[in-house]
Amino acid sequence: MASPDLIASFTHGNAVYGAALSPDGQIVATGCLSHHAELWDVTTSEHLASLRGHGDGVGAVAFSPDGKHLVTAGLDKVLRLWDVEGRALLATLAGHANFVVATEYSPQGELIASGSYDGTVKFWDNAGNPQATLAGHTAPVFGISFARDGQRLASASYDNSVRIWDVAKKKQLHELRSHVGAVECVAFSSESNLIASGGTDKTVRFWHPDEAVQLAVVERHTKPVKSAAFSPQGNLLATGSFDSTIKLWDVATRRVIETLRGHKNTIYGLRFSSDGAKLISASFDRTAKVWDVSALV
Repeated sequence: MASPDLIASFTHGNAVYGAALSPDGQIVATGCLSHHAELWDVTTSEHLASLRGHGDGVGAVAFSPDGKHLVTAGLDKVLRLWDVEGRALLATLAGHANFVVATEYSPQGELIASGSYDGTVKFWDNAGNPQATLAGHTAPVFGISFARDGQRLASASYDNSVRIWDVAKKKQLHELRSHVGAVECVAFSSESNLIASGGTDKTVRFWHPDEAVQLAVVERHTKPVKSAAFSPQGNLLATGSFDSTIKLWDVATRRVIETLRGHKNTIYGLRFSSDGAKLISASFDRTAKVWDVSALV
């Protein structure tokens, strides 16, 4: 089995908090502490545009499922919605009372979710209009992830818990507690039958989302686990850590099959491409990197 190769690296003037690949795999979007988001060409590594408007760092970015829009989450307490082709600001989503550090589109593209230091998760429609506020966490929400059918959302918080929410009813279904410390990240598997979470206790924990039980706890990173993402095929989990490494896990065995080294600081964000062939990582070392993981999926 071939090892993953580094395809591209994009250098910024400040720490990179979030990164995403467009659904067609051609554009990389990044968010960093320099108060704006950046667009890059995956093939040529050419810088395409800077999306300016935030008054503070950009904590997360996400493409809409059709690739036409990009949402950026800001430390200025707002999200901004952009037209990708026109590089134009479409809407400013205000309502959070503190840093916004997580954002996701629902798989169907009808909703945008955001997580904030204010301890809430908010829903917005795809035009940027507020829809609901999910209150329950008692500390900052650092990670969110939709189930594939869009009916559930998982959130990870510094209150040491993962919570699972019913999206339609806007209510909490389960509270998962086992981490010894803050939970930094959470991810739903592509089949929505597994959740992975990572935290300051350096562990990755696997959960059954329906039964709300822990299935396994594994410690392979040497420092807190900051980011996590499942491949679309569901067989691979990527985790990023304060130890500057990315670990690729065989989901069936819960074993690490590859360790990606190349970053020099914390891995703040991870996302797979829509076909699972590429993985993008965002780091405090001021770079975003794209890896070829096609041999593993």
